[in-house]
Amino acid sequence: GTSGALTPVPGAAPDSAAHAVAFSPSGTFLAAANEGSGHTVSIFWVGASGALTAVSGSPVTLGAEPWSLTFSPNGQLLEVSAGESLYVFTVSATGVLKGAAGSPHSVKATGHAAFNPAGNLLAVPGSAGVSMFTVASSGALTAVAGSPFSASNQGGEAAVFATGGKVLSVAGFGSKGELLSTYSVAASGVLTTIGSGEIQGTPTEAGFSPSANMVATTGYDNSAVHLHSIGSTGALAEIQTLTNPDPVTSIAIAANGTVATEGLNRGPLAVFVHSSSSIGT
Repeated sequence: GTSGALTPVPGAAPDSAAHAVAFSPSGTFLAAANEGSGHTVSIFWVGASGALTAVSGSPVTLGAEPWSLTFSPNGQLLEVSAGESLYVFTVSATGVLKGAAGSPHSVKATGHAAFNPAGNLLAVPGSAGVSMFTVASSGALTAVAGSPFSASNQGGEAAVFATGGKVLSVAGFGSKGELLSTYSVAASGVLTTIGSGEIQGTPTEAGFSPSANMVATTGYDNSAVHLHSIGSTGALAEIQTLTNPDPVTSIAIAANGTVATEGLNRGPLAVFVHSSSSIGT
């Protein structure tokens, strides 16, 4: 409803093994990374009522367990991070997935990847730094010269583009906790370091807002959610600390600043909304 209240769609859960999901930009399809020994990715058509219908050929089997996925801005490609492998699939008009040429690609300890707004660059944080690829319309990837680029953190966890794709922010674990590294992005995809800063001393998870102007991080084995704003140069400013009912393992931020968190061991879902026009209050 207009209040934001959620109403469950009737029927049995269509994918009980899903642990990471992503909607296509149009909202027509929902992709799910499934945990367990099957190493699969499922894709569903989303009906007007919210009911999900499995697409022909779904689920697709991978060589490792997937843990994050993202659609390209035009919805015609799906990237899946799975262990030491990066998969790219083309997505047909009916939602059928087909492996792109050269997929899977070897990227050590892949994190949450991000397409730039134009969809022609893909940033993949990992334990070796930030791997940058140019992306063809076919889904074929070509490593950018100099990739992977070094990061101030020891292992990249999540990436997001800002300012029309000219700036890239990468959150990841470092010796001092969760660090945010910021880069300028050339048209070729080459990264130049702008700076870095500590977000959280003992992190477990990081999530960016869609506009990349805010990052939320959780504390290790506690319920604190720390919010920081990100300036155009990558400068960090603390906004607020939220208290969740349970230790947090997953975070999502909506375009309007609403923050949703999931508790440990699939615990309660908590939603925080800002009480004024100032994000994070």
